[in-house]
Amino acid sequence: MLLTVLKALPERMRSRYYRIDYYLSALYEYIRHLLQGGNISNRLHRYFGSSSAIAVVCDPARLALFVAFHPGREVPQSNLNYLDALQKCGFRIVYIHNGPLAIDVVDSLSAYCERVFCRQNIGQDFGAWKDGYLYLRQDGLLDNIEWLLMCNDSNFFLGGINGERFVADFSDELRRKQVDLIALSKNYELWQHYQSFFLCYGRRIFASDKFADFWHRYKPLSHRYHAINNGEIALTRDVLADARPWILYRSSDVMECVARIIEDPAFFYCCLPQSAMYLAPRGMKCRSIDILQLQRITALLDYHNPSRVYALLFVAYLQSPFLKKDLFRSGVFALSQINSVLSSLGIDSDSDTLLREILCHHESGGSNIGYIHYPKSAFRHGISCVANVYTGHGEALEGLGVSRLKS
Repeated sequence: MLLTVLKALPERMRSRYYRIDYYLSALYEYIRHLLQGGNISNRLHRYFGSSSAIAVVCDPARLALFVAFHPGREVPQSNLNYLDALQKCGFRIVYIHNGPLAIDVVDSLSAYCERVFCRQNIGQDFGAWKDGYLYLRQDGLLDNIEWLLMCNDSNFFLGGINGERFVADFSDELRRKQVDLIALSKNYELWQHYQSFFLCYGRRIFASDKFADFWHRYKPLSHRYHAINNGEIALTRDVLADARPWILYRSSDVMECVARIIEDPAFFYCCLPQSAMYLAPRGMKCRSIDILQLQRITALLDYHNPSRVYALLFVAYLQSPFLKKDLFRSGVFALSQINSVLSSLGIDSDSDTLLREILCHHESGGSNIGYIHYPKSAFRHGISCVANVYTGHGEALEGLGVSRLKS
């Protein structure tokens, strides 16, 4: 009955209802947790197998808080690739899993992690970073740390040549004295913010009172938009405004690969989001490209979330090992595009296990079209059931002269 009534409401009213319902559900869960005596310590030690102290030889001045969620009895190959790369960069790793793990799974992490926490999933990843950071700070485990990395497994980590390139580039940046914040990407859509799935903080930042105060105040609600607005955006605005940052993957870096792009323009166009491939010229003209066309395309894509719209371009041209796990479910890329690019890079031959893992994940999650009759769930996952045509904002498309690319 309620579903029928909601469908009859205008889109704006339905969206407002879903927004209120989502927030109240998350707030209720959090308040109930507090009334039951929930706190940082018992969240981190919620399940058997937590806090397995293991001696792993790494740089004592580098520590990573790696947040994960993977149902099943095995650690995904992607996560193992990721942990291996961080270990090669010298990081000691604290693994926080938002849910229970079998004891043999905890043991399998012993080659990479010095501690494993099986945490009660209150507040999702941002909540886990809050708990991990404040717990380690209280115990004095951050006293001798120079770099603190907070990351999660919302990206596949491809490994191989791409992984080696990341290890080399990231290690170089860690040795520089001119920066105190290293991020994978920065999102300029809506309000600018560093994307939280990979943020590496220098001591000047994470040891400051302002940084600690932010995490003390942050309420770990299991709410996607709360994490973006009161997490990522607030952190960027209130804490990281005076940081000396370095961003590992930028759209301008793609432009520096112009020689490779000109060699095979069709491949470049295939790496664009499926709703942006209209930017490619038709017929034989798709076999050529010039600087002006490239500038128009990147200027247009820069209006949108870089971890999504540039995902395949970063992998193909910048040798990024990171690939967001929601690219198919959010409708940004077709499954055939993802498979084609990964195969062209030799992912299928380097690690058949990883390729199967990636494809099975996308297939099991389905596409955005599958959410047409589940608008409430779509809203909570940030999924649009309508194709997102990348046309810029307002008159931006016309100003860029992009329409000429159709001819």
